Amino acid sequence: MMTVACVMRSGGAFVADHVRYLADGVRRHLHVPHRFVCLTDAIGRPPASEVYGHPFGSTIVPLVHDWPGWWAKMELFRVPGPVLYCDLDTVIVGDIDALANAVTALPSGALLMLDDFYRHRPASGIMGWAGGMDWMYERFRDKYARTARWIEGRRVAGYVHGMHMAVHNKRWRGDQDWLRDMVRHCRVPVTIAQHVVPGIVSFKVDVRPTMTLPDGACVVCFHGEPRPWDLDPRPEWMPLPTPPGTNDPIPWDDAKADPVGDVRRMMDAVTPPEYGGRDESTDRQTQ
Repeated sequence: MMTVACVMRSGGAFVADHVRYLADGVRRHLHVPHRFVCLTDAIGRPPASEVYGHPFGSTIVPLVHDWPGWWAKMELFRVPGPVLYCDLDTVIVGDIDALANAVTALPSGALLMLDDFYRHRPASGIMGWAGGMDWMYERFRDKYARTARWIEGRRVAGYVHGMHMAVHNKRWRGDQDWLRDMVRHCRVPVTIAQHVVPGIVSFKVDVRPTMTLPDGACVVCFHGEPRPWDLDPRPEWMPLPTPPGTNDPIPWDDAKADPVGDVRRMMDAVTPPEYGGRDESTDRQTQ
C-alpha cells in the first residue's frame, strides 16, 4: 500500500492544522489505496491531540531523533516504500493518482524529487521511493548527524528560517543540499516529478503573477514565503480544510487492519537502534 508521509517538527512555523490540511487534500485527490503518516515529535502535546482528532490521526509515527528544523525530514527514509512525501506547505488541488503511480513505477533504489523551479536541480519538497531507502537514513544518522554542528539561519516572523549542518570542513544549508550531494556521490537515479507528472506547479513562478491556476494543475508548491495560510484573501482554488470529524470513511479502510502498527514494525525491522550502518569508506564528508 502507498504511504503518503509528512513531517511536523514542533517549535517551528508548522502546526497540526497544517498536517490536517495536507491530509485533507490527499483524501480528496488520491484515489488509490494509501495510508497517511505524519512523523512528529509532538506526541502527547496539544498539537498532536489535534492531529489525533483527524481520521488520519492514528497514523502518527514518533520522530526518534532531535534533529532540528528541516533536518527531521531525514527520518522519512526510515519508512519503507512505496512512499510519497510532501512538504506541509504543499496544496493539492487536483488528481494526484499519476504522482502516486510514478512513485510505484520507480526502479529499486531510485528517488523521485522535485525540480526546484529556478535552478533546475533536485529539491525535496516532494519526494518518493518504491523500495527501501533506509541506507540513506542510516548514513545520515551514523556519519553526519552524530558529529554535526547545527548553525541557525536567519529569523523570520520569530522563527528560525533554516538550519545549517556542519561536519568537519563541510557545510550544508539544508536537507536538499545534503541530498543533492548524496544522490550525486552515490549515483542514486533521480526522476524529476515534473518530467513525469504534468500539473506540478510553483506558486511563485506559475500562480502568483495572475493568482490563477494553470490549466491541469494538480499540486501547488509553496517553497518559502508566503505560506498557503498567509494568502489573504484566500484564492478560490484553495479549498478550506474539512473540519475535524466530518470526513467520510475511506472506502478501502479495513477495520481489522493495523496500518500504523505495520508501518512501525517495518521501520523497526529496517532501522534497529544498534545498527552501525554500511561501509562508508567512500563518504565525502571530509572533502
